[in-house]
Amino acid sequence: GGGLRAMIALMGTLSELADQDLLDSIMYLCGVSGSTWCMSTVYEDMNWSKNVKASETKLCRTLSAPTWSQSSIWENIKSAIDDGVYSLTILWSYLVGNHMIKDINENTLSNHKGACENGSNPYPIYAAVEKSHIQDENKKHSSGSWFEFTPHDAGFPGYGAFVNTEVIGSKFEKGDLATLKAQQTICYLQGLWGSALASEKEIKGCIKDYIASWFSGEQASPPDEMRCCAMEVDPVTELSFRASAPVPVQCTCECCVAAEKLMSLSIEELETEMGQQAVLNLERLLEENKE
Repeated sequence: GGGLRAMIALMGTLSELADQDLLDSIMYLCGVSGSTWCMSTVYEDMNWSKNVKASETKLCRTLSAPTWSQSSIWENIKSAIDDGVYSLTILWSYLVGNHMIKDINENTLSNHKGACENGSNPYPIYAAVEKSHIQDENKKHSSGSWFEFTPHDAGFPGYGAFVNTEVIGSKFEKGDLATLKAQQTICYLQGLWGSALASEKEIKGCIKDYIASWFSGEQASPPDEMRCCAMEVDPVTELSFRASAPVPVQCTCECCVAAEKLMSLSIEELETEMGQQAVLNLERLLEENKE
């Protein structure tokens, strides 16, 4: 693990293994956090282990590209709210994940089956930590601390409890499928695999800083498409959303006030209808203040 550093480091490691003719000796490839971002990217190519240099070039090009259209990101978040599947993971995946990975992968993990059934590539295992176990010192190293995903199955290896990957996110009752829901996208899973959600303090700090960067001019989006008065003022003296510094009272435009309100919510509130409405309100105001 290690976020963007781990993503780049794994790509470099795979490239070197290929150069040394060692890659075809690996049976499994397992990762967590940033390593999974690299894995889920290379497995888009059915024969990536035979084309590692091409995968490396493609990844470098993607990471060097601008972030996705902010309007597209908001549309994905609003769609999740409309579908009743909004969560903090959705917010993290589309806002912060897009900022780091520079890609919104709408493919599904089960579609990677072909890339690990042809005998050419190592079999991928994506891991995520179980939040309740990580936050409890007595459970940190218990059987339920890790959850694994593969293109075929997903579940807790410690309990031997798995379901088909296609139904992850669907509802079950007494072991039977009750409500089938659409497969979760790789973009969503990349946010989940990042495991930052296991630390409420960490994820809220990242989301705060990311939204703050829009208004301070540190990020190209949404200023490319959306604009508010905060972008005309000195970000040091007039505007700061950093974790312990709310918006100063002198900045009272609707956009800044809405952003400050969103960032004042607790982790629990961000996941409720209150959080959804705060997100939608900020998006609406930014849209209205386009140039």
